[in-house]
Amino acid sequence: VALAFLLVVSPSLAGPRIALDAAHGGDDPGLKTSGQTEKDWDLKIAQALSKALDQAGFNPLLIRKKDETLTQDQRDQAVNTSQVSVALVVHLDREWSGHQRGPLVVVQPPTPGGGDLPLWGFISPNEYHASLRLARSLARALGAGTELSSLSDGRGTAGERTSEEGRILCLPHTSLRNLTPPAVVLEPYFLSSAEDRKLLTD
Repeated sequence: VALAFLLVVSPSLAGPRIALDAAHGGDDPGLKTSGQTEKDWDLKIAQALSKALDQAGFNPLLIRKKDETLTQDQRDQAVNTSQVSVALVVHLDREWSGHQRGPLVVVQPPTPGGGDLPLWGFISPNEYHASLRLARSLARALGAGTELSSLSDGRGTAGERTSEEGRILCLPHTSLRNLTPPAVVLEPYFLSSAEDRKLLTD
């Protein structure tokens, strides 16, 4: 995952700052299955990615540095006030069909008109497209399909090709709805997949 991310963000950009947020933590364990706890793996992957990016001359910013409880507001504020170029939220949770493996990249759809603003924050079409470009670059670097999943929100699929095998999912996500830089949720593995768990423990 770290090597793939290095392919996306060029080191020629003079060490851009990259926010890495390990999901869950503290009182919130995330998914627990087969003796594994998601919050632990989220942090391990974010720390490994941070180390690789630092060694390559980037300026990674770990939002959750240990097993601690952080509110979504605390995470959002840490990202939005840090002048990062992009934000990456690491999740290793449950996959919807029960048989898919990682990776999967999630983007927040643009905000609809009407009364959804308090619930879903505000994502402009330009912000959505910037995050979608990041998602596609990550998926491509990871060797995954860059089409949108057919399970995606219709607000993000206008003019886009979708497929059941698409590895980019455009759906509202609490971790993304109030972030201002281009941002995605990266699920490099699913803790619900026995094959993915074996890769992690190996």
